[in-house]
Amino acid sequence: MLLRSILMLGLTAALSLGTSASAGPKKPAKTQEIKAGTLTLSVPGGWQQTQPSSSMRAAQCRIPAAKGDTEDGEFVVFFFGAGGGGGVNANIERWVAQFEPGGRTVELVKGTSPKGDYVFATISGTYNMPVGPAMNGQSKPVANAQVLAAIVNTPDGPYFLKAWGGKKTMASAATDLRKSFGAKAAGEKPYKM
Repeated sequence: MLLRSILMLGLTAALSLGTSASAGPKKPAKTQEIKAGTLTLSVPGGWQQTQPSSSMRAAQCRIPAAKGDTEDGEFVVFFFGAGGGGGVNANIERWVAQFEPGGRTVELVKGTSPKGDYVFATISGTYNMPVGPAMNGQSKPVANAQVLAAIVNTPDGPYFLKAWGGKKTMASAATDLRKSFGAKAAGEKPYKM
């Protein structure tokens, strides 16, 4: 009887150790939903939602830096209401102008998603990243950077989704940004301004 009790205690202890050891630290969820005004987006679980740094931002996330990039990236959603925020071409021109002309590349495509028609911009080169309040007009140059931006025309008005960071960090973010609003690169066509 004593031997049986000792064996049962040992088995119980082994089972509880095995359970806690296999549980380990929790990994971030594969995806998470974030709300930006009336728009719900599905972004990677590793993107950390943060408090928007200005009233112009409907949502904001930090994108962890990929190996080889020194700084985290950022994802921001802007919404100004129906008809707000300027036209597609005006926004693209502004985003392109944030890059140094030398070595800058621009790719523009359009497509359809469950949230609405969209235009997607991929801009690479030396990015003059805004620093501080927008009205100050201050920036710092960041080499080997990339901006991924989508203007999604929803029934409530256009949403402006913009991610920026080092090229390595943005490499996977392009697919993630499209997935966030249900878009697929396969159905996209070139967009002409």
